[in-house]
Amino acid sequence: MIAVGGPGSGKSTFVTKFLPKYIRVNNDILKTKEKCMKVCKELLVDGKSVVIDNTNPTAEVRKRYIDIAKSLKIPIRALYFDVPKDTCIHNNI
Repeated sequence: MIAVGGPGSGKSTFVTKFLPKYIRVNNDILKTKEKCMKVCKELLVDGKSVVIDNTNPTAEVRKRYIDIAKSLKIPIRALYFDVPKDTCIHNNI
């Protein structure tokens, strides 16, 4: 699963609260897209449920993870968090 939305849009909170069996993969912890992609693939190969918990703002960024899922014949979904910018800023404060 790919979470899509701005910083402060509630992605991490939603995933933690409603998808507790999913393992969160994100740049905040892993620091690079290469590490995120590597860990994502390793977890999927091991049969784990994964959510990419980054902003994932462009089709190009999302395609990295879509391609990994497709190569393993695993269905993939996106959760789009359509939250006003002012709300995101408030949440980040």
